[in-house]
Amino acid sequence: MKVRIILLGVVVVLTIQNHIISQIVNPFAIRYQTNQKGSITFVTNTALTCNPSTNGCNTATGSTANSGGQTLSNNNWTMQYVDIDGDNSTIMSSSDSLNLPNCSEITWAGLYWCASNTNGASSQPAGYANRSQVKFKVNNSAYQTLTADQTINSTTGYQSYFCFKNVTSIVQGAGIKARFTLADMFCWTGVSNLAGGWTMVVVYKNTTMTDRNLTVFDGLAVVSTGNTVTVPINGFVTPLSGPVNFELGVVSLDGDRGSTGDQLSFNGVGNTYVNVNDAMHANSNSFNSTICYNGVITPFRLPNVNNTLGYDANIFVPNNNTFNFLGNAATNANIRVGTNSDIIMTRLITSAIDIYQPDLRATLSINDLNGGQVMANDILEYTIKCEYRIRHIH
Repeated sequence: MKVRIILLGVVVVLTIQNHIISQIVNPFAIRYQTNQKGSITFVTNTALTCNPSTNGCNTATGSTANSGGQTLSNNNWTMQYVDIDGDNSTIMSSSDSLNLPNCSEITWAGLYWCASNTNGASSQPAGYANRSQVKFKVNNSAYQTLTADQTINSTTGYQSYFCFKNVTSIVQGAGIKARFTLADMFCWTGVSNLAGGWTMVVVYKNTTMTDRNLTVFDGLAVVSTGNTVTVPINGFVTPLSGPVNFELGVVSLDGDRGSTGDQLSFNGVGNTYVNVNDAMHANSNSFNSTICYNGVITPFRLPNVNNTLGYDANIFVPNNNTFNFLGNAATNANIRVGTNSDIIMTRLITSAIDIYQPDLRATLSINDLNGGQVMANDILEYTIKCEYRIRHIH
């Protein structure tokens, strides 16, 4: 056997750091990372809403405007649990469905839930002690109780808590089109300016898709009025030529529809920060109580409100045709969250970035050492020539 290998190696590692400033409550770190053909999606919903029988509530939650007055914000409404499962044993429940492309394979899944309280009461209501536990079910199966792998408690900005649970085995067993319902997560209720919700992050492989660096990183950044938090990422390598596509997911609490001045921006070219926006997010209102993908409200949630009144879980797909966000051969970038009139509590950021990927190409030739036609008992010589090249993916 003759083998010729030309090997150029690129090790892609995405790391996240933070500036040491007061708004960083818990340092961000990589929760999960892989390089593969595939992407990242959210299964997610709110835990709170206004009373539908209250005049104006349905108008507020049904609003598709990306900004508006205080009637579109949780500041204006007494908040209560949503409860859609028809089960008298639960006091809160909401659901969403996974809808991955055919031939997909789930590689990792993490469940996040969180809630905030602006009142800052020193004594906690019933249920607070169990904030690290939720009920969770797949399709029409029975609920199982999950206990968080991590709980972050915070009094920065607002009193709040943030939980994480690895649910990879549950989601892998459920399949790529399953419905998930989360129940009885603790939230403060009964007054205005409260928020709460949950997001399941699903990383999946699909051989028909682009090679990408897929990263889930979490922490807690509380951004107050007039401040910004910058999160650097580095270590990836984008294609050396051709298009560079990427997606950016962000989960936050208390982004008000009625308050403008908050921004999500990205810097992967020089020192210029470019605002990230889409059809549901204006440049001046990046955190506006929406759950959407690429500017489109996700369709499978129950309840499927347009305005969650305080919970954001969005995946942005920036238009990078002019390379204003991220260029060829890029190895680092910065994500920035800022606000002029709000308090934004960012828990989770995901990235799916096209990468510069090895490509194995092989040529096989066969030589019959006995000559003539290939017959039984002939001796055959196989020669494999391999080239291990780096190609750009687009």
